[in-house]
Amino acid sequence: MDDPVDDHGPKQHAQHPPTRPAPDADPVSVHIDTPSLPAIHLRLHPITHAGSKAFIKAIPDIGSVLEDAVHTCWRILYDNEPHLYPRNIRSITLYIRTIGGLAYTTGNWLDGENKEIHLNAEHVERLKAERVRDEIIGILVHEMVHVWQNNGSLSQFSYPFRSIV
Repeated sequence: MDDPVDDHGPKQHAQHPPTRPAPDADPVSVHIDTPSLPAIHLRLHPITHAGSKAFIKAIPDIGSVLEDAVHTCWRILYDNEPHLYPRNIRSITLYIRTIGGLAYTTGNWLDGENKEIHLNAEHVERLKAERVRDEIIGILVHEMVHVWQNNGSLSQFSYPFRSIV
């Protein structure tokens, strides 16, 4: 019996993608359109906390601020090249609550496609009134970078790249 012929070409280094997709693989698609924004949510825990109240007072237009933060990240990280934008982010939820530290970003318990930004309500409470808005926007843009950053693999987006932001 003859050995089957391996027509997959030369062996590839594990790090490099194959030169042609496997027959059952989905074809690679290149997006040239700008993706829709993911669902964006706000959670205040508790809404009666002085930091939550300061947040609401300083940023009554939080929806627009978060949309602008997304567009800022797309512009800075991907040079407004829509075909490079990550397309696997389904939702972003901003939590204002008491936490250790200033802020952090993570995927949520469902999956990595739903992102969470957590901002310390106590930090917001301690800010001088004239600085609250600018400080919060700066933090949100910084954390939004972690939502949208790419670790170099189109299938994996991760958070350990704090040094670039």
